[in-house]
This record gives sequence, structure tokens and C-alpha cells, in this order.
Amino acid sequence: MLQVRRARLPDELDLFELIGQFPTPTPPTSESFSQSFRLKLKDADSFIAVAEVDSKLIGYISGDAHETFYAGGKTAWVDEILVVEGARRRGLGRALMTAGYFKRYLRPGGSP
Repeated sequence: MLQVRRARLPDELDLFELIGQFPTPTPPTSESFSQSFRLKLKDADSFIAVAEVDSKLIGYISGDAHETFYAGGKTAWVDEILVVEGARRRGLGRALMTAGYFKRYLRPGGSP
């Protein structure tokens, strides 16, 4: 059964494995990923959610919110979203996009 939830520290190794599937010319080292992951978990304006099935991570979303002039407050940005190839086209990306933190920004006037 699909579960979308906030990432937790014990997800670090499994999430790093997922990151390896992200199409980038400069993949992070395990050390740089670990440092960034831990900082994002502590940052109230950052958000990482994971999608899992049977305790296996099959996707994630990462982003943050920041103050803007044009929106009259905070807006959220998705920096990364990934669903493993074998699990695509099943609505997992949508489930990640509407997970908790980002969902509140999908309506006018949304704020944390």
C-alpha cells in the first residue's frame, strides 16, 4: 500500500540510493548528501517527502518555501521530484506534489 510521508533521518541511506537515479551530471557524494539531508530536515522552510510501498522508497519530493514580494508572502518551490521508473504513470508524482507541505500552497493565499 502506498504511503506518502515526511522524510525521517532513518530514510537517509534509502533516499541516497534513490538520488542516484536522478538524471544529473554531478551526482552528490554520500557525504555531501548526508550533510544537505540533515540540514533540510532541521530547516522549517524545507520539505522532503517520500513515497513508499511495502517499506521500500519509490519516490521523493524536495523543496522549500521563501518570502516573496510578488506573492505577498511565502511561496513554495519544488527543487526535485523523482519516482522510480517501474512505478511511474500511477499517480505517485501527484501524490508527492499534494503531500502536506506543498498542498497548502496550491490554493490562493496558502501559507505554512
